[in-house]
Amino acid sequence: MPSNDREVFEHFLKHSGASPEVAHLAYAAYASARYDWVTLFEERNERLPTPAEVDEWIANQPMSRFEEFRAGAEDTFDLAATAYMQDEIEKARDEGVRSALLAEVQRLNLELTATVTAATSTKTAFRVGIFSGLAATVIFTLLVLFGAWVFDKDPSPIAVTKGIIGQPSPPASAPSPPTGPTQ
Repeated sequence: MPSNDREVFEHFLKHSGASPEVAHLAYAAYASARYDWVTLFEERNERLPTPAEVDEWIANQPMSRFEEFRAGAEDTFDLAATAYMQDEIEKARDEGVRSALLAEVQRLNLELTATVTAATSTKTAFRVGIFSGLAATVIFTLLVLFGAWVFDKDPSPIAVTKGIIGQPSPPASAPSPPTGPTQ
């Protein structure tokens, strides 16, 4: 527990994680509170307090009061640093967003390039062409065979046509010789 001004400042400096800047701000808040107490003491007693009375006032402060000074100093420092660095923070944030977007666009561009290259490569086009040609040939052959089978087996108008077209026409008959007396 601090009992004089020097010990108060050392208390703020020794706090774990405290930077010297925060220690100075905490000490300034403490000095402001001490100034207010000295002013009030002077109004009530019509004299300034002795150094012993000041030390007694310091010693009577609870540790929670010193923690309030430190916490307030941290908040003040944080707000001041954020306000001071706001332009840099926004610039860094914008640059981060821009970098992330650029990286995503580049990734998508590479992916699209790979897809287009694979789809338009000679090797792929050749394979697709061969497969399409073979498939068309097989389908056409099956259609021709099916048509031939229908033409051969079906008693439909196609079969009638088959009979007319498929049978040789009878030879034109020569006039038959007259039977009977000829003069």
